Formats: sequence, C-alpha cells, structure tokens
Amino acid sequence: MYDFVSLTDYEIGLLCADISGKGISAALMMAHLQALLHGRLQPCGDVRRRAAPPAVVSALNGDCWTRFAGHRYATLFYGEFDVRTNRLRYVNAGHCAPIYLSETGERIKLTAGDLPVGLFSEVDYQELQVVLPKGSALIVYTDGVTEALNLHGEDFGEQRLMRACRALPTGAKADTICELLSSEVLEWSAGVEQHDDTTILVLKAD
Repeated sequence: MYDFVSLTDYEIGLLCADISGKGISAALMMAHLQALLHGRLQPCGDVRRRAAPPAVVSALNGDCWTRFAGHRYATLFYGEFDVRTNRLRYVNAGHCAPIYLSETGERIKLTAGDLPVGLFSEVDYQELQVVLPKGSALIVYTDGVTEALNLHGEDFGEQRLMRACRALPTGAKADTICELLSSEVLEWSAGVEQHDDTTILVLKAD
C-alpha cells in the first residue's frame, strides 16, 4: 500500500507499506492501517502538537498489535516532508532501505531502521532525517521489486536495482524515475507470474 497525506500547506506525509500474507485478511489489515494513519494525522489546529513520525508509527504498532495480536505485521516507511526546508523526517519500520539520489549523481542506500509494525506490543521507533537539496530524490519501494523473478527463477535483486538507479538520467523527474525503474523490473520478469505486489514511490525535490 502507499498513500500521501496533506498535513499543512507546506508539509506532506508519505506512506509505503507491505502487509504480511495474502488475500482478504491482508487486505483487511491494509485498510485498517490506512484508516488508523489518517485518524492519527487529522489536523489538530496547532502544528506543534502533532505527533512526530516515531510517535505516529508507535501508535500504529500498538493499534495493530491490539487488533491482530502479532498474527499480522507490516513493514512500513512513513515520512513527513517539509518543502520550506527540504527536510524529510521519517521512520523505517522493517521496510526495504530507501535509495537516496543526490543532485550530483550519488546513489546511497539508507539502511537504518527498526522492527516492522504489529510484531510486538511496544516498540520504540527512531526518527531518521535526510535533507533533499534541489535536484535530489528519494526512492521508496516494496520487496516485490527486488524479489521479482525472471524465467530462470532469478530475482531482480538489490544490486540490479542499484545499477538501474545509477543509470537514471540526471535531472529525471519523479514520474520518469518510476517509469524507468518499473520498466526494468517488468522487462526482467516478462512472461513470469509474480506473487508479490510491486510498488515504487519517489519523492523529488525540484
């Protein structure tokens, strides 16, 4: 699942999550998680009183644990981007490491993170931050990208994803980045039925 939440005139929330399991029960957890997030982020009048990303994710974790008692969990990336400062404050709860594309062409995996949501009743999540100067971008994705299989049973893999990121044209916009990376994965997995969803979310600072 993925979602965008308008927080203020200058802040946006970004969510990318991958629910464990398949079928109706996984879909129910996805809907439950999305509803919880929107409920937690309802405008409270005073921006200073809004919960920070770690508190938001900790609350989601507690809610999911209460509802599913550890039988369901989700890896989750949640961030809040401020267009005034180009600063992204985020939590990575067991999700794939996002990839930072600098304005000078560097490609860096941001590997820090914590446990998935819903596995334990209480988890202390850490806030991570990255500044996105003009021209830089952040790629968030689900493991359906790296685990996409080809006709020989080989997965797309993280190294191939990084090579695809390094081959991106300088100055590519967010939708172009999504299209190019998606095309790479689709070409790799052509003719093979896939068993996981593929989601790519790109935040570009222009």
